[in-house]
Amino acid sequence: MFSRAASDEDRAAIPEGDVWADIERLLSSLVLLERGLVAPAYADEILASLKRLAADESVAEEIRRIARTQSSRATYLDTKRAGARPRTTPTNPHTQLDQNAPRALQEKVFALARGLPGVVVGPSHVSVPGARAFHLPSCANPADAGFMIAREFAHLHPPDDGSLHLSLPAEIVRTVVDNGWAELHPLAGKHGLPGNIVMVYGPRDDAELQIVAALVRASHDAACRRGQ
Repeated sequence: MFSRAASDEDRAAIPEGDVWADIERLLSSLVLLERGLVAPAYADEILASLKRLAADESVAEEIRRIARTQSSRATYLDTKRAGARPRTTPTNPHTQLDQNAPRALQEKVFALARGLPGVVVGPSHVSVPGARAFHLPSCANPADAGFMIAREFAHLHPPDDGSLHLSLPAEIVRTVVDNGWAELHPLAGKHGLPGNIVMVYGPRDDAELQIVAALVRASHDAACRRGQ
């Protein structure tokens, strides 16, 4: 996505292809490096690549924008969910059975997801009746494993459940699961479904809402290739 500050001339000068994906990958690597999840030997390579990309001012503005969103990753990469995991069903329909999110917090998650750029709310292609799904129908260049199915990157389950299913960037799945915020879908990686589909547990309070919101944004941001 081009920065609003970039002129038509700026945009014409920016290389085509995966430059925006490269920026996001590099900034993600910096966050992971800081938290000991990437080998330090890659630090010089990461920084040199960012310096090269930042030579163009419009690209530098995009780097600043993405850096702001990347800062939220510290929450789910560093923070563990309090207490035991909720009980869930081991097969479809994959359901959260207890520790359910209050209805008001579910609606805040819904409002956040609905308001993300390009999102169209509609029925889910894969979930239970009553689930509200978040689609990106205008995405012409989906990322690898960016969507669960078609252009559906996430859905929110009905109020008696309140959890979400969504696709997460592959590089953060294990950490998010280990920190207790999510679990893999029982069918992840099976029957043609991507292996990065997770259940994110419904938020129990405002602090957890911030982390769940950051995960929804991460799913949305990684679903469609930028700048193409």
